[in-house]
Amino acid sequence: MGRWLRSLILGAIQFGVLWLILGCFHAMQAVLLAVMDLALLGWLLAIAFGLIYVAIAGEVRALWPALVATFVRVGDWLWPIATAGSIASCFVVPDIQKRMFGLPPWDSQAARIGAALGAFVCVIYFSELTSSLGFPPGLKLRSRTHVAIRFKYIALLLAFGTAIAAAAKPQFHWITVPVSISAAIHLTYAALFTMRVARRTFEEFPTAEGSTPATLQGETPFAVHVTDVHLVAPGKKRIEGGQGGNQRLMNFVSLVAGQPPDLLLVTGDLTDHGSQDEYNEAERILQAIQGPTRHSAVLLAPGNHDLGTAYSEADQLLALGRSNFNGPSPIGTNGLLMMRYLEVTAKLHPTIEDCSGQPLVKRLNRLKERDARFEELLKATHERLRSHPFDASALSHLTEAGNESYPLQGGPKAGWPHLLRHPDIFREIYLRSVHVIDLWYEPFPLRARLNDQATEVLIINSVSPDPTMSGSAWGELGEEQLERLRAMLKESDARRCLILVHHSPLRWADESPPARSWADLQRWAFLAFSSEDLHAMLNILKDGAAAGKEIVLFCGHRHGYRNDPSNPAEIPTCRIGRHEGLLVIEGASLAESGTGVVAVIMGQTEFAFRTIDLESTTIAQAAH
Repeated sequence: MGRWLRSLILGAIQFGVLWLILGCFHAMQAVLLAVMDLALLGWLLAIAFGLIYVAIAGEVRALWPALVATFVRVGDWLWPIATAGSIASCFVVPDIQKRMFGLPPWDSQAARIGAALGAFVCVIYFSELTSSLGFPPGLKLRSRTHVAIRFKYIALLLAFGTAIAAAAKPQFHWITVPVSISAAIHLTYAALFTMRVARRTFEEFPTAEGSTPATLQGETPFAVHVTDVHLVAPGKKRIEGGQGGNQRLMNFVSLVAGQPPDLLLVTGDLTDHGSQDEYNEAERILQAIQGPTRHSAVLLAPGNHDLGTAYSEADQLLALGRSNFNGPSPIGTNGLLMMRYLEVTAKLHPTIEDCSGQPLVKRLNRLKERDARFEELLKATHERLRSHPFDASALSHLTEAGNESYPLQGGPKAGWPHLLRHPDIFREIYLRSVHVIDLWYEPFPLRARLNDQATEVLIINSVSPDPTMSGSAWGELGEEQLERLRAMLKESDARRCLILVHHSPLRWADESPPARSWADLQRWAFLAFSSEDLHAMLNILKDGAAAGKEIVLFCGHRHGYRNDPSNPAEIPTCRIGRHEGLLVIEGASLAESGTGVVAVIMGQTEFAFRTIDLESTTIAQAAH
């Protein structure tokens, strides 16, 4: 039984265990009404908050992982609560024994202790529901450990205060007041903290002067930049990105199919859930410019939706339960999504290389062969033990093979033989964690050398390995990837370097500080970039530009500027600007109507930039 299932069961039975410990003989009758009422109140609060979550996420299915998350996370509090219940039972049982089978009055010692414990659990339940969604997103800052501790301290303080109030007035209609107030304080604190994160992020982001490029008028583009397409498989519902990602990508491909560009640069969120069906749909649409006679090099940077565990209900549940794994992988992140992205990237551009200079295909094949060999050994050992249950040599060989194949990743906490109970766990759960270590940052930056050898493309992974809904949208690079980027730029003999990264590292000079609006919170708190990483990356790129290289940074993620008071434009739009000699192109989501696509016209000594208006038929004639 996996740890996530055990945690779920512990969370589900925690109230029953509490009643049993408190009960001993008849104390359970004394606290039954108080705890039942408070458990009901906790669920009502959970459902109310879940409905807010549903309104944000846009689909009812999003409610259930949140509620299950609460049970899993509150399950971690089971033993402290049970210990408190055991101590409390020493005071409750004598009070019950005086009355034997009768329920004590509401003002009795038993009822007060039961109400206090129930109120404590209720507030913890709500606070864990809040944090299980990855909220507030400020937990992804460098100081996230201190923030998490502070968040827990506030929850404990509110829980103890509510417990005291409940003990003073142990009736349901009195208890709802302090519990509701505590929930409101907790939510208000999270909201204010998020607002502070948004404002601090805005202040720390470097600025760039930018403008919208002119419309394409008959020139032949060398490269075209699109971002945040949010493709979905036929019949599936889109989480984010408007309603037109599939159709607008098809419109764009049809527009340029007659004279396709040399490069199609996609800076993340090509897919909406990171599923294989979505990638298959993308390949089908791109066939028009990747066929035998019309071959455009398609280069993909990973986006948070391409890699985000939080955008699949099944992945969320596995992440909440935490994989049965003992290595340094971020808990719950699905590394299989990264493997899927890299396989598609290598398929669309077979000559792409990893950071060490070897073909990415070779690296992936080596890992897949390793996994296949161990999986075959696992199945063979499973069959061997069915006929020879006490074959110690088979178990020893399996352990040696596991330690040899995965020396850095670590094995299951219960040991390699634990996988024999359910061999499918190896691929469906264990490899999720293994590939986070193997592939999340290790192959990056990816490198694609172009035919002229004077231009190369570097692809950076800026997606944070976080399984929560809000945390997964944050951008992080890591020191090791940044050092590799520095070394690759220094060693490269290419005159032009095109840098692809999903998260935007800059703000435009005409943007206003974030207001108390959902759009501003999304851009500067939920969709922000770790300030330490972005400054380090920009310094590396500026050093490369100062050394004489022509560096162009392509990014996206923020979906343009629709319905945003800080933007003077009326529609989402691409923007181009400079920051201390660094050329920056931030695209708007292709899934949004009215979004321009950036076309790059490459000359001998400089670039020129245009936009392709997908709603205009005259542009189609000009492009052909």
